[in-house]
Amino acid sequence: MKNVLTRSISGVFLILIVVGSVWFNSLSNFLLFLFILIFGMHEFYRLSKAANYYPNEKLGIASGIIIYTLSYFVAANVVDINILAIILPLPIFIAIAEMYRQKKNPINNISITIFGLIYLALPLSLIHFMVLSPYSSGNEPDIINTLSKSSPLNTQLHDVYYSSIIIIGYFIIQWVSDTGAFVFGVSFGKHRLFERISPKKSWEGAIGGFIATIGAAFLVHQIYPHLALVHWIVISLIITLFGIFGDLIESLFKRSVNVKDSGKIMPGHGGILDRFDSTLIALPMVYFYLQIINYL
Repeated sequence: MKNVLTRSISGVFLILIVVGSVWFNSLSNFLLFLFILIFGMHEFYRLSKAANYYPNEKLGIASGIIIYTLSYFVAANVVDINILAIILPLPIFIAIAEMYRQKKNPINNISITIFGLIYLALPLSLIHFMVLSPYSSGNEPDIINTLSKSSPLNTQLHDVYYSSIIIIGYFIIQWVSDTGAFVFGVSFGKHRLFERISPKKSWEGAIGGFIATIGAAFLVHQIYPHLALVHWIVISLIITLFGIFGDLIESLFKRSVNVKDSGKIMPGHGGILDRFDSTLIALPMVYFYLQIINYL
């Protein structure tokens, strides 16, 4: 009972932090996911070290910060998109640096260091392109994003505006999906979804999570009707499906090194990866879908 209470309080605090930071302006949004990036990469590399590998954690995290920050400046129209070419030599520098470290399993060390960028830095960098958009006729911020106009970066300097509703809608759907999956799984779960990796997850929980997200899609559509209901429903399906894979992938990492949680930063929840594992896989797919329908 005490663990449930701790988990609930920690969960409410997390929701307030995420929603508040994403809603306020682009800078608070940037800092929130920068924090998630740094600590998430630290946890990922720590899991790798538990498997007796030696990723270049400092260079990996520094490279992740470069990718994430450059993406922000590109999305904010501060620098030209060609600046992202700086990303291309980063894996080469990681490989060169490994020559001087004299660690065992250099191929694995290089691969794990680079995978940390793919797994965390690239997905979180996409968030900037989902919240920052250039002004054009007919796409000026609507009344629901009035608070977002407080950022001088968005409204005065670089002809872009900040719209938080897609990311807030994304997290509302994901949190509802997680809650629905937990409730249905505990109440009706009998058929294991992927017992070898996660013994507690069930097909009943997965179906319950999707049913719950349909209701969340209707709710989010009422808040932001500019994106058609059918698209919110498709996004719900994407979040549920790929969120499950995200959860299972992180469980695979943890099971391979025999640990329960990726970290201890959030009481009752574990680490950053434990809370944002679904996001790292589902969010890029949502971004891809929004590109397909020419929303971004």
